[in-house]
Amino acid sequence: MKPDSQVLISGAGPVGLTLAAFLHKNGVPFRLIDQRSGPVKESRALGVHARTLELLKPLGLDKEFIKLGRITNDMHFHNENRKLFSLKFNCLSAQTPYPYYLILPQSTTERVLLRYLAEQGVEVEWDTTLTSFNQEEGSVHCVLSDRNEQSESVFRFVAGCDGANSFVRQNLGIDFEGETYESVFSLAEVEISEAKIETNATHVFMAPQTACAVIPMPCGKYRIVGPNPAPTEASDFTHFQHFLDSQSLFSNVTLHSPNRVIDYRMHKRVAKQFSKGNVFICGDAAHIHSPAGGQGMNTGMQDAINLAWKIASVVKGHFPERLLSNYSLERRSVASSVVKNTDEAMSFVSVRGIKYKLLTHWLYPLALKFYQPVGMISAMAQLTTRYGKTGSKVGERFPWLQTSQGISTLDFMDGRSWCLLTFSEHTVQAGAFIEVKNLLGDELRHIQILDNKHFKPQAVTQVNQSIYGMDIPKEWANKSVLLRPDGYIHAIADHNDFSAITYAIKKLM
Repeated sequence: MKPDSQVLISGAGPVGLTLAAFLHKNGVPFRLIDQRSGPVKESRALGVHARTLELLKPLGLDKEFIKLGRITNDMHFHNENRKLFSLKFNCLSAQTPYPYYLILPQSTTERVLLRYLAEQGVEVEWDTTLTSFNQEEGSVHCVLSDRNEQSESVFRFVAGCDGANSFVRQNLGIDFEGETYESVFSLAEVEISEAKIETNATHVFMAPQTACAVIPMPCGKYRIVGPNPAPTEASDFTHFQHFLDSQSLFSNVTLHSPNRVIDYRMHKRVAKQFSKGNVFICGDAAHIHSPAGGQGMNTGMQDAINLAWKIASVVKGHFPERLLSNYSLERRSVASSVVKNTDEAMSFVSVRGIKYKLLTHWLYPLALKFYQPVGMISAMAQLTTRYGKTGSKVGERFPWLQTSQGISTLDFMDGRSWCLLTFSEHTVQAGAFIEVKNLLGDELRHIQILDNKHFKPQAVTQVNQSIYGMDIPKEWANKSVLLRPDGYIHAIADHNDFSAITYAIKKLM
């Protein structure tokens, strides 16, 4: 049966909205539904990392997020009495134009994405639920229910962005493997009378039996959250204050005007697979974990961007549907790594003992005065996410490099095109990459980067071609690099021999 639309997106949180934005950017028809009556009002997920901002740049949403968020430059670690050491995000200033952690409530993230979609003529179908679906012959037959009636529609693909209790995942029969943390976590969002907690940083306060994260929010409040060693049945501000007092936390400041006080349990789970046939799961539907490092929403939004360009490539006929099997392989590997790393981070701030105190009170404060763990901070910012085998640059995010004209390699990414970067002292003749052009068609952009030493502006002779000058790093000199639409390296070849690139493209076909 012919599909009514190409894609059904079930769930209009940050992940579903991101998927919708990038499908629209690629010209792929879709419907976007959500069983809720509207977007969330609570803050929920708070942080946006550098890699997410990079990926949102083609939509122009990086600037909007930054305008509405709060930039934090450091993560400070304290005991009950003093600051012990700090992680400094500005150590990433040579890697990304966003060397910080942006605090932006999920409610604002959703509002920005909704406004962007509305400007493109896209609306969410609120109060609409996917009640059943089944697959046959490359299509998905869906039953949708709104407040008035049920209807049936056929889609080529379905994406479940419907949260941790995902109906889509459960209907597919996919196991959600993992466990629940033993600890009960207590959270409150409060105002603090005294100006004693820096607002250009996030904080971790380590107490005798617990550790609390303190996050300054754009609205002026602070989120305080941590495992409560002695939870009670009640969940109100009086009991939250007692939790802090019992750990000798924040005795020198006055907390007041709470607007959100909750207790909850956390899970660490990854779906056994992220797709079955033409149905996919993204975000919390596919993985949930500790909030340490603010990884969850970022990982989910990057799931959506990964899936969007692959669906678009299939819908446009550039690649067969088997390209989509890479979505589950790539993103499940990333999610598993995120769950492992956030679990280790949670364990680190939760453990106690002589060895722990030696590290946090003596070794780290001394070492971090002279050295910042750039690799660890890059990983937290999700700049080290890669696809494929380690030991090769193929699969890595292409680095942020700037041209002599003030354009960076991030400006070459438009959210939909493959990009062939050629680094050379001389221009490359059109015939040298004609096969690459034939394989990818108008979806290919060719960027020639000429060495700055003798660079002169030159006339552009081909469609979708640009020429820039740059002090070419040695590792890229006389190389051609094919970037996927999400900016990850698909293939590398000599600048005058594109056979390795054409071979890598044909492997996807």
